[in-house]
Amino acid sequence: MEICMRDRGYQRIAISYCEGDSAAAATKAAKQPADRNRQMRITSQSCYVLAPDGSPFLYTP
Repeated sequence: MEICMRDRGYQRIAISYCEGDSAAAATKAAKQPADRNRQMRITSQSCYVLAPDGSPFLYTP
């Protein structure tokens, strides 16, 4: 699987845990219903929090 993902241009990255204002905004966003049609984007400002169900929630301001 790793080779297939790499061949398609994906790569592993490290994303930090949200802190400060980002943590508050991310926690609020994690409680909203997920829009499954929205394409996920990751930038240098992306971070994550744990959603109410314990799963990681990616947040990009």
